Amino acid sequence: PLLLSPRDNPKRMARRSEPLLRAVVTRTSEECSFHEQELVIALGEGECVHLKGPSGAGKTRTMMHVMGVQHADGLDADVSWDPRVPPSERCGILFQQGALINSLSVVENMLLSLGAACATAGDGGGNAAGGASTSIDGGAARVKQLLDAVGITASDHHKMPDELSGGMLRRVALAQLLAQRKRLILLDEPFIGLDPATATGIAKELSRLKREENTAFILISHQQHYVDMLVPEHTAHITPRHEPSSPAVASRGGRSNHRLLSRVTTKVWDYLGYSIPLIVCAAIAAGFAICMLLADVLIRTDVTDNVLQVLEDELSGDDIPEMVQAMAPLIKLKARALIEERAPVIKAMLYSKGVAKLFVLELGPLLTALLLAGRIGGSYAGEVAMMTATNQNRLLKTLGVSPRRWTLGPSLAAAALAGPLLTMLATAICLLAGGVVAVLYGLEDDAYAADYFDDVWAATVEADGPWQTYPPIVMVYRSVAFIFVTMAVAEISGRWDPLLQSRDVPWVITTAVVVSSLGIIFLDWAFSQVLLRY
Repeated sequence: PLLLSPRDNPKRMARRSEPLLRAVVTRTSEECSFHEQELVIALGEGECVHLKGPSGAGKTRTMMHVMGVQHADGLDADVSWDPRVPPSERCGILFQQGALINSLSVVENMLLSLGAACATAGDGGGNAAGGASTSIDGGAARVKQLLDAVGITASDHHKMPDELSGGMLRRVALAQLLAQRKRLILLDEPFIGLDPATATGIAKELSRLKREENTAFILISHQQHYVDMLVPEHTAHITPRHEPSSPAVASRGGRSNHRLLSRVTTKVWDYLGYSIPLIVCAAIAAGFAICMLLADVLIRTDVTDNVLQVLEDELSGDDIPEMVQAMAPLIKLKARALIEERAPVIKAMLYSKGVAKLFVLELGPLLTALLLAGRIGGSYAGEVAMMTATNQNRLLKTLGVSPRRWTLGPSLAAAALAGPLLTMLATAICLLAGGVVAVLYGLEDDAYAADYFDDVWAATVEADGPWQTYPPIVMVYRSVAFIFVTMAVAEISGRWDPLLQSRDVPWVITTAVVVSSLGIIFLDWAFSQVLLRY
């Protein structure tokens, strides 16, 4: 293979046969991380290029760009493949840590790869999700053959990815690539983090694939001893354009997230800033829907006939003087005129006070809390669960830091601030929606002196009664109580199983959201019962 920089002799490439892959990578701007103006790669079947360079030179990012997996700024790649190779068989990537689907066992991951390969090739293997049919048609035998080829024994076939060691994980990932008949494999630090015996076994297996299966490799590795075992035909160096910044100096925006205040600030922005669009949209939708329904019911409700019927029954009684009975038609006429005059005013007052009480005391806090159970509760439960699954909590303990204080303190402080503020925002939007609906339905009319916002103000801010029933206070303590329920459930769910695996994180999030939502609904009912006693 040839990997050329401009100072190499390009005539050597012209004398070669058609390569499996030919790529010309050109630096187009200062965002490119390597120094060379142009890199040319030509790679034939069964050949290996070792790509060297210090960390931060852009080796992986450049190759990912060439393979079409990830875009890299500051460079352009002109890539051509051997036209005889189907696109589905061109390239695979063996990632540093290995990559399998966490919810599938080793065998199921392999069947998924076989199904995808068969579906792409059009040979009747079904689709990628049809692993079961692949197994019935003989896929199980092919899976065993591939796993045996990379040294995975039958006792490991039904293990989950998080039950595998690093070396086994990379072996299974390599078998996946073989299942899809990949002709070229990008090896991104395949030996890093492995014990010598495991790394040697991986290197021998790659060398065998290169020799016997004609598999080509682009190898990125700093471990020369294992690189030599693959006998790369060419080694190329990439020079970084700038020296990598020191992690101690190049912190994010000058902030250090190990400080409590910084973590609280980050959480406030997460819980408050990112929740505002959700709360605004939900409040607009709910506010208009409920207010329009209430206004429509009031407009359609006509009590005139009912009142006149009651009045007629009363006037026709035996104990009513005859003179009064004789005046009954006139009394009913006067009553009808009075009802028709005062009914719109009464309806407007009922509407405005009903909307104010409904949203300030009940629906505003409840709607916001249920939304935040998913937005904040789900986010926090996922964070805690992922820290458990990835041993970050154990790391904090070894550092003498309480995992609960590390995550719960900043998150609870941010949530306790965000909950009431977002509740006030949602309630204000719903009340504004009520004002718009009042105008649209003719419930606010100067002729009847029915001022919607004056009535709302009087029913909330100027309301009389004990402090426990004062509407603004009720709204705040409900929202605070709801957010505490949300955070408590999320905290318990995320730490319930100290041996939690990453595949279980979605289940933890779902559990936290559902349980906290049920807790909020029950607590809302309890608050309402207490409120009715005053």
